[in-house]
Amino acid sequence: MYYSPTDSHFRAVNVTVLEIIRFAYALPDSRILEVPDWLKSSKYDIQAESDNAVDEEMRALPYETARLRKQRMVQSLLADRFHLAAHLETRVLPVYALVVSAKGPLFSSVPDGARHSDSTTRSLVTTITITNSSNATSELAEILTRHAGRMVIDKTGLHGTYSISLKFAPDDFRVPIRDAGANSPLPASDSGPSLFTAVREQLGLELKSEKAPIDVLVLDHIESPTEN
Repeated sequence: MYYSPTDSHFRAVNVTVLEIIRFAYALPDSRILEVPDWLKSSKYDIQAESDNAVDEEMRALPYETARLRKQRMVQSLLADRFHLAAHLETRVLPVYALVVSAKGPLFSSVPDGARHSDSTTRSLVTTITITNSSNATSELAEILTRHAGRMVIDKTGLHGTYSISLKFAPDDFRVPIRDAGANSPLPASDSGPSLFTAVREQLGLELKSEKAPIDVLVLDHIESPTEN
């Protein structure tokens, strides 16, 4: 998907509808329920834009406000072109609790500095870097949610400014909700440790499987679009 939060344009090439829903509602797949199979397999090209006046309005907005408005615009697109009807509700679902291991954290507090957060995957290795953050473990939990197959909740109780770096093999981190959880042994990989092993050995933290009430998006109705 190609978009800027500061204009009214939205372009998606060869993407599934589930990917678009994920962007529009800022939710991982594990929190989008009642998803028909075709939403995961059928792919579309989408080109949407508004007029110049909306572009000017978007450019005048703060970045975060503009991003939220762009998401609402894509939600409207989904309702208009795919006839999406959905609602939010709370369900008790499997999650991972991010906790401190028995040996304690393997990172220390750092002086205040320029904050940076990034997650990249190259050559079958995913690298997460969080620098000079006063919410480092909460940010880590949010990023890990994209990779772990279910929501990750920060229960470390750590406070302070930290820099964190984590590397793991992406082939090993997709653990479905129905699986036994973080305490089950995961296979090794030539490209690096599994997500759960990396969190434990590189950070001194652990991912513990448990259940918690989670806000989810339930899809009530959606249709394949006609060409425009």
